[in-house]
Amino acid sequence: MLEIFFSDGAIWFGIPALLGTGLFALKLLLLILGGDHGGETIGEGAVGDVHADSSGAFTVFSVQGLITFAMGFGWAGLAALHFTDWGHLGVLSTAIAGGMLAAWLMLTAMRAMFELQSSGNISIDSCVGLQGTVYVGVPASGAGRGQVQLVVDGKQRIFNAVTTGGELPTGTRVSVVGANNDNTISVSALGNA
Repeated sequence: MLEIFFSDGAIWFGIPALLGTGLFALKLLLLILGGDHGGETIGEGAVGDVHADSSGAFTVFSVQGLITFAMGFGWAGLAALHFTDWGHLGVLSTAIAGGMLAAWLMLTAMRAMFELQSSGNISIDSCVGLQGTVYVGVPASGAGRGQVQLVVDGKQRIFNAVTTGGELPTGTRVSVVGANNDNTISVSALGNA
């Protein structure tokens, strides 16, 4: 069976096929298990989390692109070598075309998946005018920060909040009256807005 991969000229296609397939399977396994983060940086905080843009995670000349090309090159070359009567140029051309097709298909699939992603980030300015509930008490007169729960775009979010009025205990219904440069919102108890 090994002669399929390593006899005569098959070694030139067998090694890329086996190596590319093995690395592709390993990369896929790491992705499934969560061990491959692709260099993604995740910041901390309730608002304005920083997520790396993953749209460039797969390009033709990336590690994934080269692995996919090697896998397609190897298997297409082996198929052309063992199942056709073509000469070396025909087999090599088929292998290159197979590698390019595999890389293009992977690139197209990855781009389609990345288009489905959304950042999840919202502009803090879009909170002005919304009503919510104090989650962590907000100290009086801007003496500290508390937290407020708001529903933004149909999702419940927690924002750091300050107030210029009196203390706002947990559970108080509030209205957002402003967005601040320090990534906090200014709130006022309902009825005092």
